[in-house]
Amino acid sequence: MPSCWQEGLPPAHTFKGDNLLIVSTAISHFRDIEKSPAFQKLPMRQRRHLTNYSDEKSKRHKSMAYLMRAFLQQHFGDTRMEMTTSHCGIWVVVALGQEVSGVDVEKLSSPAQYPSVAAKLFPPRWQAQLVQFENDAERESLFFTACWTALEARFKLEMAPALLPYLKAELQKSAPEKDTTVLNHFWVDEGYIGCLARCKGGSIPLLHRLKADVILYPDQELPR
Repeated sequence: MPSCWQEGLPPAHTFKGDNLLIVSTAISHFRDIEKSPAFQKLPMRQRRHLTNYSDEKSKRHKSMAYLMRAFLQQHFGDTRMEMTTSHCGIWVVVALGQEVSGVDVEKLSSPAQYPSVAAKLFPPRWQAQLVQFENDAERESLFFTACWTALEARFKLEMAPALLPYLKAELQKSAPEKDTTVLNHFWVDEGYIGCLARCKGGSIPLLHRLKADVILYPDQELPR
Protein backbone atom coordinates (compact mmCIF):
# COMPACT_ATOMS: atom_id res chain seq x y z
CA MET A 1 0.00 0.00 0.00
CA PRO A 2 1.90 3.13 -1.19
CA SER A 3 2.18 6.06 1.19
CA CYS A 4 5.11 8.10 -0.16
CA TRP A 5 3.70 11.60 -0.24
CA GLN A 6 5.54 14.50 -1.90
CA GLU A 7 5.12 17.91 -0.28
CA GLY A 8 3.74 20.53 -2.66
CA LEU A 9 2.54 20.15 -6.23
CA PRO A 10 4.69 19.29 -9.22
CA PRO A 11 5.24 22.20 -11.62
CA ALA A 12 2.31 22.37 -14.01
CA HIS A 13 4.49 21.95 -17.10
CA THR A 14 5.99 18.67 -15.80
CA PHE A 15 2.72 16.94 -15.03
CA LYS A 16 1.89 14.46 -17.76
CA GLY A 17 -1.77 13.95 -18.55
CA ASP A 18 -1.51 10.16 -18.57
CA ASN A 19 -0.51 10.16 -14.90
CA LEU A 20 -3.06 10.31 -12.12
CA LEU A 21 -2.39 12.79 -9.36
CA ILE A 22 -3.84 12.47 -5.85
CA VAL A 23 -3.70 15.62 -3.72
CA SER A 24 -4.57 15.70 -0.02
CA THR A 25 -4.80 18.37 2.63
CA ALA A 26 -5.85 18.58 6.26
CA ILE A 27 -8.87 20.86 6.50
CA SER A 28 -9.23 23.95 8.65
CA HIS A 29 -12.11 25.13 10.80
CA PHE A 30 -14.85 26.58 8.65
CA ARG A 31 -14.40 29.99 10.26
CA ASP A 32 -10.83 30.05 8.92
CA ILE A 33 -11.93 28.88 5.49
CA GLU A 34 -14.70 31.47 5.37
CA LYS A 35 -12.28 34.32 6.13
CA SER A 36 -9.69 33.24 3.57
CA PRO A 37 -9.05 35.16 0.32
CA ALA A 38 -9.85 32.04 -1.74
CA PHE A 39 -13.31 31.71 -0.19
CA GLN A 40 -14.03 35.43 -0.46
CA LYS A 41 -13.24 35.35 -4.19
CA LEU A 42 -16.03 32.83 -4.80
CA PRO A 43 -19.28 34.12 -6.30
CA MET A 44 -21.78 35.18 -3.66
CA ARG A 45 -24.18 32.44 -4.69
CA GLN A 46 -21.51 29.76 -4.18
CA ARG A 47 -20.45 31.18 -0.80
CA ARG A 48 -24.05 31.24 0.36
CA HIS A 49 -24.54 27.64 -0.77
CA LEU A 50 -21.47 26.42 1.14
CA THR A 51 -22.33 28.43 4.25
CA ASN A 52 -25.87 27.05 4.37
CA TYR A 53 -24.85 23.48 5.18
CA SER A 54 -26.36 22.66 8.55
CA ASP A 55 -23.31 21.30 10.37
CA GLU A 56 -19.69 22.35 10.76
CA LYS A 57 -18.25 19.16 9.26
CA SER A 58 -20.19 19.47 6.03
CA LYS A 59 -19.23 23.12 5.69
CA ARG A 60 -15.55 22.33 6.16
CA HIS A 61 -15.50 19.32 3.86
CA LYS A 62 -17.58 20.77 1.03
CA SER A 63 -15.85 24.15 1.10
CA MET A 64 -12.33 22.74 1.15
CA ALA A 65 -13.10 20.22 -1.59
CA TYR A 66 -14.56 22.95 -3.78
CA LEU A 67 -11.59 25.26 -3.20
CA MET A 68 -9.10 22.45 -3.87
CA ARG A 69 -10.71 21.65 -7.20
CA ALA A 70 -10.66 25.32 -8.22
CA PHE A 71 -7.04 25.70 -7.09
CA LEU A 72 -5.87 22.63 -9.01
CA GLN A 73 -7.68 23.66 -12.17
CA GLN A 74 -6.04 27.06 -11.99
CA HIS A 75 -2.59 25.63 -11.23
CA PHE A 76 -2.59 23.10 -14.05
CA GLY A 77 -4.51 25.30 -16.45
CA ASP A 78 -6.42 22.43 -18.00
CA THR A 79 -10.15 22.37 -17.27
CA ARG A 80 -10.47 19.18 -19.33
CA MET A 81 -8.94 17.18 -16.48
CA GLU A 82 -11.28 14.76 -14.78
CA MET A 83 -11.52 15.21 -11.02
CA THR A 84 -13.04 13.17 -8.22
CA THR A 85 -13.15 14.15 -4.55
CA SER A 86 -13.48 12.44 -1.18
CA HIS A 87 -13.30 13.68 2.40
CA CYS A 88 -13.29 12.12 5.86
CA GLY A 89 -12.27 13.42 9.26
CA ILE A 90 -9.48 15.97 8.86
CA TRP A 91 -8.68 15.00 5.24
CA VAL A 92 -9.87 16.09 1.82
CA VAL A 93 -8.49 14.19 -1.18
CA VAL A 94 -8.78 15.04 -4.87
CA ALA A 95 -7.72 12.76 -7.74
CA LEU A 96 -7.21 14.26 -11.17
CA GLY A 97 -6.07 13.16 -14.61
CA GLN A 98 -7.12 12.90 -18.22
CA GLU A 99 -9.20 9.78 -17.56
CA VAL A 100 -12.19 9.31 -15.25
CA SER A 101 -11.31 7.78 -11.88
CA GLY A 102 -12.90 7.35 -8.47
CA VAL A 103 -11.35 8.04 -5.07
CA ASP A 104 -12.45 7.42 -1.51
CA VAL A 105 -10.82 8.05 1.87
CA GLU A 106 -12.01 6.56 5.16
CA LYS A 107 -10.91 6.36 8.77
CA LEU A 108 -9.87 2.89 9.88
CA SER A 109 -12.97 1.20 11.29
CA SER A 110 -13.47 -1.94 13.33
CA PRO A 111 -15.73 -4.50 11.58
CA ALA A 112 -16.96 -5.58 15.00
CA GLN A 113 -18.93 -2.34 15.09
CA TYR A 114 -20.53 -3.02 11.73
CA PRO A 115 -21.18 -6.79 11.53
CA SER A 116 -24.17 -6.39 9.24
CA VAL A 117 -22.39 -4.15 6.74
CA ALA A 118 -20.02 -6.82 5.44
CA ALA A 119 -22.76 -9.46 5.39
CA LYS A 120 -25.13 -7.27 3.42
CA LEU A 121 -22.80 -5.40 1.08
CA PHE A 122 -19.43 -7.16 0.62
CA PRO A 123 -18.95 -9.73 -2.18
CA PRO A 124 -18.72 -13.32 -0.85
CA ARG A 125 -14.96 -13.60 -1.34
CA TRP A 126 -14.34 -10.48 0.73
CA GLN A 127 -16.61 -11.77 3.48
CA ALA A 128 -14.64 -15.03 3.61
CA GLN A 129 -11.33 -13.16 3.82
CA LEU A 130 -12.64 -10.91 6.58
CA VAL A 131 -13.55 -13.93 8.72
CA GLN A 132 -9.92 -15.06 8.55
CA PHE A 133 -8.87 -11.91 10.42
CA GLU A 134 -11.41 -12.15 13.25
CA ASN A 135 -8.65 -12.85 15.81
CA ASP A 136 -6.43 -10.04 14.55
CA ALA A 137 -8.17 -6.74 15.25
CA GLU A 138 -5.60 -4.59 13.46
CA ARG A 139 -5.65 -6.55 10.20
CA GLU A 140 -9.41 -6.99 10.44
CA SER A 141 -9.91 -3.24 10.69
CA LEU A 142 -7.50 -2.56 7.84
CA PHE A 143 -9.10 -5.14 5.54
CA PHE A 144 -12.65 -3.98 6.30
CA THR A 145 -11.79 -0.34 5.58
CA ALA A 146 -9.85 -1.28 2.44
CA CYS A 147 -12.91 -3.14 1.15
CA TRP A 148 -15.20 -0.24 1.90
CA THR A 149 -12.96 2.33 0.19
CA ALA A 150 -12.67 0.03 -2.84
CA LEU A 151 -16.45 -0.20 -3.18
CA GLU A 152 -16.95 3.56 -2.88
CA ALA A 153 -14.08 4.36 -5.26
CA ARG A 154 -15.50 1.99 -7.89
CA PHE A 155 -18.95 3.47 -7.36
CA LYS A 156 -17.53 6.88 -8.27
CA LEU A 157 -15.52 5.51 -11.21
CA GLU A 158 -18.61 3.92 -12.71
CA MET A 159 -20.71 7.01 -11.91
CA ALA A 160 -23.57 4.90 -10.62
CA PRO A 161 -26.71 6.89 -9.75
CA ALA A 162 -27.02 5.82 -6.10
CA LEU A 163 -24.60 4.15 -3.67
CA LEU A 164 -26.80 1.63 -1.83
CA PRO A 165 -28.34 -0.01 -4.93
CA TYR A 166 -24.85 -0.14 -6.46
CA LEU A 167 -23.40 -1.91 -3.41
CA LYS A 168 -26.27 -4.40 -3.31
CA ALA A 169 -25.67 -5.20 -6.99
CA GLU A 170 -21.96 -5.74 -6.26
CA LEU A 171 -22.92 -8.25 -3.59
CA GLN A 172 -24.42 -10.48 -6.25
CA LYS A 173 -21.14 -10.70 -8.20
CA SER A 174 -18.76 -13.56 -7.58
CA ALA A 175 -15.66 -11.48 -8.39
CA PRO A 176 -14.77 -8.40 -6.30
CA GLU A 177 -13.73 -6.24 -9.24
CA LYS A 178 -13.99 -6.11 -12.97
CA ASP A 179 -11.06 -7.02 -15.22
CA THR A 180 -10.96 -3.47 -16.54
CA THR A 181 -10.59 -1.87 -13.10
CA VAL A 182 -7.42 -1.33 -11.08
CA LEU A 183 -7.61 -0.52 -7.36
CA ASN A 184 -4.73 1.38 -5.77
CA HIS A 185 -4.88 1.69 -1.98
CA PHE A 186 -2.76 4.26 -0.17
CA TRP A 187 -2.21 5.52 3.35
CA VAL A 188 -3.32 9.10 3.95
CA ASP A 189 -1.91 8.98 7.47
CA GLU A 190 -1.71 6.26 10.11
CA GLY A 191 -5.44 6.46 10.82
CA TYR A 192 -6.88 6.96 7.32
CA ILE A 193 -6.57 5.00 4.09
CA GLY A 194 -7.74 5.78 0.60
CA CYS A 195 -8.44 3.91 -2.61
CA LEU A 196 -8.20 5.03 -6.21
CA ALA A 197 -10.25 3.12 -8.79
CA ARG A 198 -9.04 3.54 -12.36
CA CYS A 199 -9.14 1.78 -15.70
CA LYS A 200 -6.29 -0.51 -16.61
CA GLY A 201 -3.38 0.90 -18.57
CA GLY A 202 -2.77 4.07 -16.56
CA SER A 203 0.28 4.96 -14.52
CA ILE A 204 0.65 4.42 -10.78
CA PRO A 205 -0.82 7.52 -9.14
CA LEU A 206 1.41 10.30 -7.85
CA LEU A 207 0.76 11.38 -4.26
CA HIS A 208 1.15 15.04 -3.34
CA ARG A 209 0.20 16.82 -0.14
CA LEU A 210 -0.62 20.50 0.26
CA LYS A 211 -0.97 22.59 3.37
CA ALA A 212 -4.40 24.15 3.70
CA ASP A 213 -2.95 27.68 3.60
CA VAL A 214 -1.59 27.07 0.09
CA ILE A 215 -5.18 26.67 -1.09
CA LEU A 216 -6.79 29.27 1.15
CA TYR A 217 -4.11 31.91 0.45
CA PRO A 218 -3.25 31.14 -3.20
CA ASP A 219 -0.97 34.15 -3.66
CA GLN A 220 1.63 32.51 -1.45
CA GLU A 221 4.53 30.79 -3.18
CA LEU A 222 4.00 27.05 -3.50
CA PRO A 223 6.18 24.94 -1.19
CA ARG A 224 8.92 22.93 -2.91
